[in-house]
Amino acid sequence: MNRVISWLKSIRLRQLVTVLLVTIAFLFSTAFGNTYQQSAQAKALTPEAQQYHSEGGEEFQKAVKNTQESGKNIVESAKENIIEKLNLNEPIPPATKEFFQDVKENTQQAVKNPQVIIKGSQNQE
Repeated sequence: MNRVISWLKSIRLRQLVTVLLVTIAFLFSTAFGNTYQQSAQAKALTPEAQQYHSEGGEEFQKAVKNTQESGKNIVESAKENIIEKLNLNEPIPPATKEFFQDVKENTQQAVKNPQVIIKGSQNQE
């Protein structure tokens, strides 16, 4: 407590007010500043730059549509490729079904009787 009191005595009122004003100015400038909007509204200055400038007209809409269609085509071909490579269209083999059934039964048994499973594994060793 004595340290806090001595620290408060050593700080000058002018320093405290200065820090407070700088903090308030920083908060207001970030809250009400529009710096990102100003840069987004910049116009092309040279004729060469204006040639490439687009306002989002028909050409832009066509490019967006073409990109979306090509993206859909890529996704569809990748999907078909994965299905073909992993043989997802074929039925599950009976041996795999039996394995899954065994695992399911053993886990249910282990959940119901964990002490029996532990004793059984100790007897096998």
